[in-house]
Amino acid sequence: MNIFDTIRKETRDFADKTAVIEDNQVISYSKLFSCADITASSLREKGVGQFHRVGLLCGDSIDYLTTSMAVLSLSAVIVPISPEQSDNEI
Repeated sequence: MNIFDTIRKETRDFADKTAVIEDNQVISYSKLFSCADITASSLREKGVGQFHRVGLLCGDSIDYLTTSMAVLSLSAVIVPISPEQSDNEI
């Protein structure tokens, strides 16, 4: 069991409750996990697996959260990259 599985298990009773609000978009826990599962499937098809490092260049958003959860669900490692960094810094 990884951290993603633990979070999923602990929030199962709150599936229809609001997990995230961004602007006018309200996402429930069930929708959040559904999006993370879809993203994880896509990453898996691209060869991402356990202990792989995945660079994530994304601002603070629901996309960042879902992609982070997808990476964690694969037992991979998130490498956050700030959108404010220059090409040389990256």
